[in-house]
Amino acid sequence: MRGTTLSVLVWWAVLTCQIGAADWPFAHVRSDEPSFRAIVTEGYQRSATFKALIDELDSQPGIVYIASIAKLSQGMEGALLHAVAGSPSLPVLRVLLKGHPAGDSAIALVAHELRHVVEVLRAGATSSPTAMTRFFASLDAAHSAGMSKLETEAAQEIAARVRRELQQSARINARP
Repeated sequence: MRGTTLSVLVWWAVLTCQIGAADWPFAHVRSDEPSFRAIVTEGYQRSATFKALIDELDSQPGIVYIASIAKLSQGMEGALLHAVAGSPSLPVLRVLLKGHPAGDSAIALVAHELRHVVEVLRAGATSSPTAMTRFFASLDAAHSAGMSKLETEAAQEIAARVRRELQQSARINARP
C-alpha cells in the first residue's frame, strides 16, 4: 500500500508540474516554483557549463524536480535526495534547496546539485536509495572517515566553473 501511495503522489507531482509549466522548455528538469524556473532559465542563458548540464539531463532517461525546503541537515544549502520514484527506465529524482536562494550563487548551487543528478544517472545508480548512497560514497574518500556529506569533486568543480562563467557574463553585460 505504501508503494502505491508513493507512486500516486509522484505521478500527481509530475502532472501538476506539467500543467503549471506549459511554456517550460526543459523536458527533464522541472520545478513548480517560479523562482527556481527563473534560476534554471538564467543559468541556461548565461553559463555554457550550466547549459551543457541541462542539455545532458534533457537527453538522459530521468526526471529531476527542484523544490525548496525550510531546513537541510548538516548545514547544507542543497541536496539530491537519495530517494527514487518513477520507474527503472525513467527514474524521478528530487533536488532540494534550502529556502529560496537567488542570484548567481543560486545558479551555481543548482549546477552543483544537477551535476550530482548527472553522476547518478550516468552510473545507473538509481535502483534504490542504497544504490545511490553506495555510489556517492565510492566517489568520496572523506566519507569513509565520517568527514563528508557524500560530496564529489566533479560537483564542486562544476559550481566553481559556473560561478566563473556568471562573473564573466556579468562583466560583459556591464560594458557600455
